[in-house]
Amino acid sequence: MENLEQNIDRRIIRTRHMIYETFLALMSEKDFLQISVKDITQQANISRSTFYAHYKDKYDLLDKIIEDKLSILNELLAKSNLPNNAWNNEVADPFFVTYFECIAKNYTFYKQMFMIKDPNQFSTKLYHVIRESFSIRFSRIDKERKLSVPLDFLLDYSTSSLLGVTKVWVENHMIYSPNYIALQFTRLSINGIYHTMKK
Repeated sequence: MENLEQNIDRRIIRTRHMIYETFLALMSEKDFLQISVKDITQQANISRSTFYAHYKDKYDLLDKIIEDKLSILNELLAKSNLPNNAWNNEVADPFFVTYFECIAKNYTFYKQMFMIKDPNQFSTKLYHVIRESFSIRFSRIDKERKLSVPLDFLLDYSTSSLLGVTKVWVENHMIYSPNYIALQFTRLSINGIYHTMKK
């Protein structure tokens, strides 16, 4: 009985992975709104009933993919968000290294998501993941230390900067390595904009 359940689970995982890969491939060829369930099932060589056994429609499929990928990113950032001062102007902050390595590893996914124009608002969801990670990080700062700007402003500024650079980096085919761009963010975080310009 246990082996039967494991085989069923493996089939479910394989089928979903096949649908996911097919969906991403189609998104590299045409706009999301132009993709139909028929396109997905024909290219994945599965029946429509098989597709609907896993997803309600293409919007549900997209939601599940985004949810899974951002959940992975969130978990990785949480692990790298532990107190760690072993970074400086020459050693990248592990938090930024983890972030950019995760984006690079899932380059095709993020490239398609940044291009997509749909009701799911991927950028907004990614924004919230990044902002929450920064919020956790800033909350670990000494409570006695007074911020020179309001916390909400600091969170919005940090999040928008990271998201904006990520989008451009992905759209430009990651011309810098994850570690290189992570080091630049580390330097900006340590020195600030004006001090960075003086160096």
